[in-house]
Amino acid sequence: MADQPNAPAVSFSKDLPVEDRRVHTRVPAARPAKLLHVGTARFIPATTSNVSRGGALLCLTREKPVKAGDQIEVAIDWDDSPVISENTMVRARVVRVIPIDHTQQAVAVCYEQPSSQQAGLRAVA
Repeated sequence: MADQPNAPAVSFSKDLPVEDRRVHTRVPAARPAKLLHVGTARFIPATTSNVSRGGALLCLTREKPVKAGDQIEVAIDWDDSPVISENTMVRARVVRVIPIDHTQQAVAVCYEQPSSQQAGLRAVA
């Protein structure tokens, strides 16, 4: 996978609803990732900002925007592999999209299976 530009640290506590519905602890982790947008069958490079057993916050360019409700597949590069294998992709749903600036957006995703990406999560915890 091609190197991603350094993603900005993303913190959106002021943008969270009054009642935070998360059930899994988030762990800061800046790792290369990729998304497969199921509706368009296109791959989108990304970088994680934080991860949990239930989902992740990803930074990606706005030139390939996604929207809340989109079905995607996510793979996170936990072992510095030059290629992220297709068999590491996990199904997820976009729950929130937050513009960062004119070139990047933050995308909060919820995994269909809450334990997805757990092996890599243990490595950063």
